[in-house]
Amino acid sequence: MVLIINITFILASFYISRSVGWNFSKVNLPNDVFISRFAIWKNRVFLAAPRWSKWSNNSVTLLEAPWIDPEVLSLMNIPSPPATAYLSPELQSLGKDCTNLLSVTALDIDNRGRLWVLDSPEDMNCPAKIIIYNLHHNEEISRENLLGVPRKNLKCLTVDPVIGLWGHRGYIGDPGDESIIIFDTGLTGQRKWWKLHLKHGPTVPRVYTNDLTISRKNKRLYITGTNSLDLFSIDLDKLRHRDRLSVEYSDILWHGIKLGTSTGLLCDSKDGVQYFLVSEHASVRWDTKYNLKAENHLILLQSEHVLSITDYRMDSSKNVWAIINPLWYDNRCVDTTNKWNATNRIIKIPGFDSFY
Repeated sequence: MVLIINITFILASFYISRSVGWNFSKVNLPNDVFISRFAIWKNRVFLAAPRWSKWSNNSVTLLEAPWIDPEVLSLMNIPSPPATAYLSPELQSLGKDCTNLLSVTALDIDNRGRLWVLDSPEDMNCPAKIIIYNLHHNEEISRENLLGVPRKNLKCLTVDPVIGLWGHRGYIGDPGDESIIIFDTGLTGQRKWWKLHLKHGPTVPRVYTNDLTISRKNKRLYITGTNSLDLFSIDLDKLRHRDRLSVEYSDILWHGIKLGTSTGLLCDSKDGVQYFLVSEHASVRWDTKYNLKAENHLILLQSEHVLSITDYRMDSSKNVWAIINPLWYDNRCVDTTNKWNATNRIIKIPGFDSFY
């Protein structure tokens, strides 16, 4: 398939040598299990496998696997490494215990080596919750229930790289009503989270917050929705330095319309915003120095083997990686296993500067 719109066109091949997969047999999961989000830390990778749809009875929902460079795997002919439950399968068992991990939908890792987990069970009578683990010691250090927050669309969690007045901060979407949830770690004896409502004028489209990413350079939080064509952002510099008790609203900037409906969102090291065009099987990059027009995009990867990208991450060398999934819509899987190799789950996105 060729993307037939007026943008700078670069077709990147789907190289198996640039992809990573794992063996899920130890946790009784199929290789095509839906993985909504992932995070890389040193030589480890963590995977969120929500208990949705046909995977609602999955044995586990939070996994850990070795992170090995795909070129090393290919050159040394190393078999796919196994994925295991983090911390244990017992802590992820289904039942009436709301303290267990029930359906992990998102995760991130802060710069102190702590894994943040968003657990949002859609069809269970338990509240969503945030749990934080110390990866150095593999132990839980904090948890907080998000009481009263609608759970269906809580699918995104991103940690601010800047440590603020109240410790590390995470941003969570989408709780509905054009808002995000802000969670601070450094508060004792106080509620750790609150809603930030996103203000805009009557001519600006409704804001959905399914995908979030932070720009380190221009200090903005970019926001979009999986069922929305619109891309927004808010100013984090102001938000980071204001009294949290007085912050209930934030003005939002509407950048315009994306090239199509998308999944996944990442602001890379050179301040470009990358996202996946679902209909075109294409990973594209918008240069944020210019307006959100087609001519200011690059196609970094396009292949019918890449059915769906739901998350992007940068490693310590600032390479961009993306998680590949079967086609997905409204928490339901579209069966397309005959069109892709389910053993290749994470692929390296070519750097945009290599095309010049």
